[in-house]
Amino acid sequence: GKDYPVIHVSQNYPFIPVCDAWWRGSRTIDPKFQRDEAKELIKQVIAHVLTNRYPAYSIRGGLYDVLRKVNGKAYSITNDELREAATLFKTLEKRSVVPPAAVTIASLIKAVNQGEIDRNDTILVHVTGGNCESIDKKVVPATITTSNFEDAIDRLLKMINNGRK
Repeated sequence: GKDYPVIHVSQNYPFIPVCDAWWRGSRTIDPKFQRDEAKELIKQVIAHVLTNRYPAYSIRGGLYDVLRKVNGKAYSITNDELREAATLFKTLEKRSVVPPAAVTIASLIKAVNQGEIDRNDTILVHVTGGNCESIDKKVVPATITTSNFEDAIDRLLKMINNGRK
């Protein structure tokens, strides 16, 4: 179709190479985010998985082109905003989230507060790490022998559930 979803991207401040380039209207990532000194900025963030010094932003067909095509948005989220969003999600949903997901939730809050999202918009948020802190690590046999897929799933679920207290 011709109606594209608006893409909202998020980064954990102070390491925000994509946000910085997007806000400047530039296809080029500022080299300060790619030099060795950038490692000091990376050490300050909680959501380390969001700290790629060489993101697929500038390349043809990369994130810059995608954001331009869909009138995208970019959000910088502080560690405090990340923590607040994680706490709010846990309170409302009774599930913990991993730091990158908390950045996403904080960005959604920021987008709503900035009027970037209309009350009638359909929002898709991929939230990962739900309740990771409460999952016990279990040793599960590596092999389940059966020729029936549904039987294999049933056996695996029984093994997992039997290990829970």
